[in-house]
Amino acid sequence: MRIGFLTGGQLGNLTQTLKWAEENGFEAIEVSSEPGSPLIDPAKVNNADYVAEVKRALKESNVIVSCLTWCVNHIDLNVQARRARNEHLKKIIEMANKLEIPVVATWVGMIPGGVDANIKAFAEVFPSLVDYAEK
Repeated sequence: MRIGFLTGGQLGNLTQTLKWAEENGFEAIEVSSEPGSPLIDPAKVNNADYVAEVKRALKESNVIVSCLTWCVNHIDLNVQARRARNEHLKKIIEMANKLEIPVVATWVGMIPGGVDANIKAFAEVFPSLVDYAEK
């Protein structure tokens, strides 16, 4: 078993965070991957130099990135917000694939209307995201 922690850049950039984690006995980190993340920025998924730089940092460390995470409301009733968040999640999926990070975690979200409304919204949004991840 590996013990890690979730980080969003509190310890500096990716290299600094990996170094701190290793020096303090951690074997893994989970990276919060919001837009503009100082650790791993999924918006730069198509920037080959950036991806290579991240791969180098990961290769030089004994600490793994076990998961890319972004916990926002993916079923928001605001369709524009929902669409933007879902598109960013797709970039996270792409980045995880390029970096060979095996797990992407997110939060479903919540809307008014109880469990039935939330399950219906989940069924409208998440199948296409799962399909995207399987490609």
